[in-house]
Amino acid sequence: MRKEYVITIMLLTVLAAYSAPADASCPCTTTDTDTINGSIYYKSSNSWPGDGEVGHRYKTCTFTDVPAGVKIAKVHAGVWMLGSGNVEITVNGASSGAVTASGCPNCNAINTPKMHDYCTGSGAGFITYNATADIPPGGGDVPVKVESTSADDGRIYVIALLVVCENASMPSMTYCINECARFSPTTTGFAGPYSEADVTDVTYWTLGVPHGIDDGNGNAFLNSNDIGHWDHHEGGSYYDFYRWDDISPDYLNEPNDQMFHPVASEYDRLSAAVFMLERGGDGDTTPSASVTNLANSTGNFQINWTWDNPADPDFNHTTIYIDNGWVLNTSGNFYNDSYSPHATKTISTHDETENVNRTWVNQTTTIPNNPPVLDSIGNKAVNETETLAIDADATDSDSDTLTYSCNRTDLFTDFDFATGYGNWTPGCGDADIYYVDFGASDGYGGIDNETVRITVTDESQGDICGDVNNDGVVNWTDVITLWYDYADHPYPGAYTITNEWAADVNCDGVINMADVMTLWYDVKDYPNAGDYEVNCCG
Repeated sequence: MRKEYVITIMLLTVLAAYSAPADASCPCTTTDTDTINGSIYYKSSNSWPGDGEVGHRYKTCTFTDVPAGVKIAKVHAGVWMLGSGNVEITVNGASSGAVTASGCPNCNAINTPKMHDYCTGSGAGFITYNATADIPPGGGDVPVKVESTSADDGRIYVIALLVVCENASMPSMTYCINECARFSPTTTGFAGPYSEADVTDVTYWTLGVPHGIDDGNGNAFLNSNDIGHWDHHEGGSYYDFYRWDDISPDYLNEPNDQMFHPVASEYDRLSAAVFMLERGGDGDTTPSASVTNLANSTGNFQINWTWDNPADPDFNHTTIYIDNGWVLNTSGNFYNDSYSPHATKTISTHDETENVNRTWVNQTTTIPNNPPVLDSIGNKAVNETETLAIDADATDSDSDTLTYSCNRTDLFTDFDFATGYGNWTPGCGDADIYYVDFGASDGYGGIDNETVRITVTDESQGDICGDVNNDGVVNWTDVITLWYDYADHPYPGAYTITNEWAADVNCDGVINMADVMTLWYDVKDYPNAGDYEVNCCG
């Protein structure tokens, strides 16, 4: 037969500050009570038996948006058929170490300053763990893991996180935290003394058994006053989490208040409870304004976001999410990080003090593309029936896979778009000047290309008279090369003819200014076409 437990919390609002010791007479013992300015955070994981097999069970969950200013933090965990196995609780990376528990009907085998175990019914174990030192001072998201080793079963049915937070801008409140006594029944008392004057609101949470709370007996009773059906529910398959809001302060009965749950089974029992009395009229309960002027700048593989924080003196910090995942809490006005090439990231922010402004401010940014850079190919010359090889190559700082291109694959018929390599063998009669475009693209819009001039020479022609740079064509470049070489302009060696035979265009055996003028006038048809023509020897 399955045995189960219930955890309860109660929230109220009052005026004066009192502190009281634990009252062992209550079925659920009051272990902590105080009056502060602050709030209570209490949430449970979605109840489920956890992972693993008999002998080693574990369950993990992350509690989000835990407020700053932690005063007390408790992890509550339920373990089925723990027997005499070990329990280990890890909060935000800090481990309790393995601690030996005991099976029902025993209890308090774990009795350390930070951890206790209780038996809430035959087979149902309840663990409390003081995690105050493990919660970040600034709050945020808190991962929790509970592991058990038990030959009997050891399933982790539920994990809950209770945090008492202090904040001077919040209203004053008194709280009482109750934790389980052995086989605690369905009635729990909150030990005073505390004042219930000027209470403005009462809220009550409980972590309990579904059929013990919601199978037709869903109402709970405060000092015999029916507080009705729950207002909030987080459920699973074995233990459920409930909250009652706006309970009338008229139902209070200091110095000790009793909460009662009707049950459908003798094993439906309470395991923990919190009673909190909020005081009206104290503190600033208005959340800070949202951040403004959210902007970004990008560089190679990094994004820097900036914003303006609100001027509210109570502003504490902004919570940063990237792509819906929590990153950090910061009181600053910027956040930056490195990302992979072309990454698109969405930053989401909301301000957080104890008065949380949950209005999201979002912005999506993409790392800019770095285009490829094509290595220079340069102009080429080839004779008919000879093969010209082109190896286009490029670099890309994003390490993108590049695709190469050639706009004359009718010439370079074997051009490889993956490697940029291709060959062309001009045939007889192909002598001419060709312009071929080679390029590289990265798939993200980045392109680089070069137009290459290819001069194909008649295989029977050999050297060309006047082609002093031996590029296969006679043009103004040859005139400049011949002139500047002869005149040592702008300094000796700046220009050098490649073919001396082709430079002696008047066949007088001497390369001089006469050759320059003859070549110039022939190229420019000056003063008339045919008046000057190059005539090399042989």
